[in-house]
Amino acid sequence: MLSSNEMKIEDFIIIWLDENMNEHNEYYRDSIIQLRTIVNSLKTFNDNNQCIDFLTGVINKNVFLILSNTLTKMLVPLINGISHLDSIYIFSNAVLEHQQSIKSWENIQGTYNNISNLVKKLSIDVKQSENDLTPINMISASSNESLDEISCSFMYSQLLNKILISIEYDEKAKTKFINYLHNSYADNKQELVATKQFEKGYKNYSAAWWYTKESFIYAVLNAALRIPNVDIIVNMSFFIKDLHEQIKEVYMQKKETENLTLYRGQGMSIIDLENLKNCQDGLFSFNCFFLSTSRDRDISFLFADSARQKSNTVGILFTIEIDPSISTVPYASLKDISYYSKKQNAEEEILFSMHTVYRIGHIKQIDNNFWAVNLILTNDNDVQLKLLTARAREELGGVDKNHALVPLLLKMGEFKKAEEVAFTLIQSTSELNLNDTMHYSFYLGQVKYVVGDYSTAFSYFEKAISIAENCFSSNHSALALFYNRIGLCYDSTDNHSAALLYYEKALNIQENNLISNHPHLAATYMNTALAYVSMGNYTKALSFYEKAKSIQEEILPPIHPDLATCYNNISKIYCSMGQYKAALSFSEKVRHIREKSLPSNHYSLSTCYDQIALIYEKNGRIFNSTFVL
Repeated sequence: MLSSNEMKIEDFIIIWLDENMNEHNEYYRDSIIQLRTIVNSLKTFNDNNQCIDFLTGVINKNVFLILSNTLTKMLVPLINGISHLDSIYIFSNAVLEHQQSIKSWENIQGTYNNISNLVKKLSIDVKQSENDLTPINMISASSNESLDEISCSFMYSQLLNKILISIEYDEKAKTKFINYLHNSYADNKQELVATKQFEKGYKNYSAAWWYTKESFIYAVLNAALRIPNVDIIVNMSFFIKDLHEQIKEVYMQKKETENLTLYRGQGMSIIDLENLKNCQDGLFSFNCFFLSTSRDRDISFLFADSARQKSNTVGILFTIEIDPSISTVPYASLKDISYYSKKQNAEEEILFSMHTVYRIGHIKQIDNNFWAVNLILTNDNDVQLKLLTARAREELGGVDKNHALVPLLLKMGEFKKAEEVAFTLIQSTSELNLNDTMHYSFYLGQVKYVVGDYSTAFSYFEKAISIAENCFSSNHSALALFYNRIGLCYDSTDNHSAALLYYEKALNIQENNLISNHPHLAATYMNTALAYVSMGNYTKALSFYEKAKSIQEEILPPIHPDLATCYNNISKIYCSMGQYKAALSFSEKVRHIREKSLPSNHYSLSTCYDQIALIYEKNGRIFNSTFVL
């Protein structure tokens, strides 16, 4: 069995099925060692059914399958349509049978009669798949301040990068990562040796040297985003910062003054290609920490051409245009700083740092399953990118960069990691540093509130409030935030009177210090309204919802999801009060927003239609069933 850590640390697995498999046999044992130099996760079988059961149950990993010759004809037709089965290799010392039928099957990469040739081919194919699996993010040119599900993912990944490189790391960060690797590679002696070399020699070489060396660093870091695995990302953040700083330093020393054209070839799913065509002129990024490109078009062309040979995949040749006079995004040639700098650099590789963002230019087909896409590096003052970044920061509560990682992890749904990071930070914070202690206590309260551990949440919120009340003036904005959160905690435990007291405290601060249409005011009005709804005081609730609505209609785009939430809550109140005409009017507004901004099968649309149906039913009328999903 593969350990849970081994299953998570990489996103590839080799499965080897051979009826004579015996891991205690010297030949098989040595072969396994060689294969695990390519991919750490490896599983062997000598039973067909067990192998198929395991193969079909693999999640979030691409599979490279090795079969003995005698099993091929029977097994391949049964597994040929499995989506995560990347490649099949026939491995046998015997004379190969049924060669013609083998050629007609998908995913068969070749037949091999010695382990060295097989390892060489597998190594090439895994690198190609790593390249092809680089995830992409894109946003249409019309997306601005409204953060829908797609743009949230895009912008939170951008913010994560900025936060990671702003944190100060010490030797403990590297030690924690090393311990993580030791646990993950416990059964792989060669990777443990490499880990030991990294531990002892990290300071002797540059981050770029380690990144380009044939080792676990490159594979683990890029797999962390593809899987995704926030645990690995946070553990490797010290290295991410070091490599970013090195690229930035090289960029500043050798800054280009003339326009530059670079290339990248990779595979892409047909669905992603269609999305790309629909986002022409929009924003685009490769969802990797460090993007490899080349000055050599021919090398990139070969990568793209190789990718299109796979089923359901098209080859994409990206042409990347850079105008150094309008962009300061750091990138660096690896010519003098990589592990191979004194050996070879045939690709003329250029490495971009940290989720570089581009504009999507022209897209054209150049051959069957082969497309050319032009990307233009974004201007430092790109209006759309600035608006989305500002909106994403606002969604995090506008916290400064030193305290932003935990709320970002919460927004991303990484509650366990958010708690771990917050707890680590509070443990390492001096008792004299009350500002940090206050923030981390608040975030731990947030985590506990989200997972429903209200008693622990109360204790953390109360600690944060106690520090704030002693250190700040009575109208400090932090207190308003803390009062709001502990109010929500009281609401969740059905103590609505206590919740209202804290909401009132928050409003006293906000109404005296914020502009009248500030979004934080709208949020507190919404919280207050919800408490009154729970107490059955619909008139009071409606008055606070109306205040929130007035602000949101003034500051938010007309199809923003927060507006839909507000309208939906108002509709429910009118329905409870028997005012069905008003209830229907607001539910129709909800429907309009959600039909404009959500996929047709989104659950929020279903609940919207259910609410409209309920209003018609209570009013003794028949709902138009064509709206029902």
